[in-house]
Amino acid sequence: MTTYNFLVNISIRVTHSQKFSSLSLFYDGIDSAYSSSDDLIVINNKIPMNLQEMAIAVLNIPNINSKCYATSIFANYWQSRATNGVLKQKLHFPFADRPFPNEPARLHLSSAVIERSIGNLNLKRILKNCKSSLLYTIHGIANAESYAIDLFWDLIARFFSYDINCSPILMKLNHPKSLSNKPPQYLPEEFFDDMVFIATQEAEHFLLWQDRLQQGYNCMFGVFPCNNGLWQSALLTTDDLLARLTVINLTHEAKGLDTYPKTREKFSSSGDSISMSILDRNYKEEIHHVATGVKWFKWLCGHLEVEPVSVFHQLSKIYFKGCLKPPFNTEARNIAGLTEDWYLPLSEI
Repeated sequence: MTTYNFLVNISIRVTHSQKFSSLSLFYDGIDSAYSSSDDLIVINNKIPMNLQEMAIAVLNIPNINSKCYATSIFANYWQSRATNGVLKQKLHFPFADRPFPNEPARLHLSSAVIERSIGNLNLKRILKNCKSSLLYTIHGIANAESYAIDLFWDLIARFFSYDINCSPILMKLNHPKSLSNKPPQYLPEEFFDDMVFIATQEAEHFLLWQDRLQQGYNCMFGVFPCNNGLWQSALLTTDDLLARLTVINLTHEAKGLDTYPKTREKFSSSGDSISMSILDRNYKEEIHHVATGVKWFKWLCGHLEVEPVSVFHQLSKIYFKGCLKPPFNTEARNIAGLTEDWYLPLSEI
């Protein structure tokens, strides 16, 4: 068992049967020199005011394992909001106590830990040809899942008080219809139910891949460089929910479906049945993530009286540089409701 240097207690009183009632969260302080209290997000006997506060708290937790555990706690707490008596105040209560982070808090392995891992695992040989190694593939998937957790909590935080009637898409498309003179209309609670559920599944996916790295390859997550390209995509869409769904759910997550057959074959041909089983499990849930994006994209477009596929094409050209590259997993995309008319025209740009 790994020993961590920093301990933060989260104690949540509950009046509803939950998966977690209290949990100690650990901050990975291996070979680190964290001393400032600002490095720790302390939530002790403090019930979150609303879902936005929960989301921002998760974004500000540096340790990825703690982030996963907090995700589970907050998801259960949000799901029990009808009976816990605390979240009954207006859903869109303004939150200004803590600003949205420009990027999620992250702790990184120090060079000393990486060197020690490389020495223990003989990773120098692997690193020379890392792109073709199973280890690098699994680490890359785990990295994507880790940022997916933050992406969906960031979506919840930023669009918690989103006025649908002021959607930027109307201006971007020079749409003659204006809803800005109407009373604010916010996203329904069902939207947040869906996004919280996806965040919990992304956390589960990460923990499965991290465990696979440790148990199957004796490797710590973080040994390889972690790319934050997914987060950079999110920064471009901080004020437009349709654009965020376009980039994350309907493009990046859909591309993950496209890579499934090749990745599965790689695990199969290498005899890694455990990784193949994890991939198969997560794949079914990732189809649901894309389907959820399609559902809410269509719902928003319906409210704004704009055509979904056309809006998707125009937003893709604004926020996604280049063309969508085949091969496409047509079967999975069809199950998710992302049919060829959505993406094939974008592969011909």
